[in-house]
Amino acid sequence: MNGLRNVLLGALLLVPTVLDAGDWPQILGPHRNGKAASDEQLLNEWPASGPAEVWSRPVGHAFAGVAVAGPRVILFHREGEQEVTECLNAADGQSVWKQGHATTFYPQVGGGDGPLCVPVISGDRVVTFGAQGVLSCFRLASGERLWMRKTHEDFRALEGYFGAGSSPIVVDGLVIVNVGGGRQEAGVVAFDLQTGETRWTQTQEPAGYSAPVLVAFEDRSYVLMVTRYKCVLLDAETGAIGFEFPFGQRGPTVNGASPIVIDNAKLFVTASYGVGA
Repeated sequence: MNGLRNVLLGALLLVPTVLDAGDWPQILGPHRNGKAASDEQLLNEWPASGPAEVWSRPVGHAFAGVAVAGPRVILFHREGEQEVTECLNAADGQSVWKQGHATTFYPQVGGGDGPLCVPVISGDRVVTFGAQGVLSCFRLASGERLWMRKTHEDFRALEGYFGAGSSPIVVDGLVIVNVGGGRQEAGVVAFDLQTGETRWTQTQEPAGYSAPVLVAFEDRSYVLMVTRYKCVLLDAETGAIGFEFPFGQRGPTVNGASPIVIDNAKLFVTASYGVGA
């Protein structure tokens, strides 16, 4: 696909989020598990002609899916020499607002030069993370850019084979990102959602492509993160490591799948390229 074109494992619990019906505000949906809200309904059988097309429109290059909250759809794509965050009206696909920043990204492997990370909608904020590590925050209603961080420059992180591809997660007012700034003990970094200021840094881990997930244990929020070479459980508030274990290997490999919590007691991690599960 070239784009979107035409610890604590004793009692892990998914942290609930208050959402409107139909919202898909981040990668893998409301709870990052690939499941729609319980009140969502699909037809038991599609018409022979397939679902009716409501609208379509051309867009730029990207591997990033859209995020949806209420009547707003957030599209993150590349147009020319800019990575563009665009808000669309869900009813008709018309552009509501549009913001961009310059990019010179070209991947070491493959030909996709657009962003990889699905946007995150959290309350009245939209967060995007571009292929060159540009982390941006916008006001959902107006598109006003509230802050921007050039994380690869700030923390001396490498772009990787395909660019930055670990979708950020928002937890309790923090934007937590697998930046990959290992030389500065900034493999994982938490930014203040309101201001963009750095709140904590942790690990020497290079960045992977897996999206982190949120869990809770004894009334505290934790983030499960699969980096380039490890699976790490981090206290969301402080960055303290709950546990970690090796996962991944050097060479042309990619950790891209999100970790999965099973029955509130087990953790499953997997990766291709011979890494295993």
